[in-house]
Amino acid sequence: MAVQKDLTVTRNSYIPINEMKDRNTAAVAKLLGVAKGTLLRWLRDGILAEPKQTSLGGMKWRVWADADIARAQKVKATQRRGPKSKK
Repeated sequence: MAVQKDLTVTRNSYIPINEMKDRNTAAVAKLLGVAKGTLLRWLRDGILAEPKQTSLGGMKWRVWADADIARAQKVKATQRRGPKSKK
C-alpha cells in the first residue's frame, strides 16, 4: 500500500507541502524575526502590500513569494523599534 503525502491546493492544483517554495504568514514572520502580529499590522496599515492569497478548505491564506519576502525585509529595515510617539 502506498503512503499518501500531505497535499495542499494552490491555483487549483495539488502540490506536496514539502515541494512548495512559497511560505505562510507565520513562517515569514519567523524568518524576518518579527512577531506575526507586527507583520499583520504592516499589511493592515498599508505599509506592506498584500501578497497573493489562495483558498484552502474554505479559508483564505496569504502565500508569500520570494519577492514579497524581499519587500517585507525592506519595510523592516525602515521601521523604528519601540512604541510610537504620541504627537
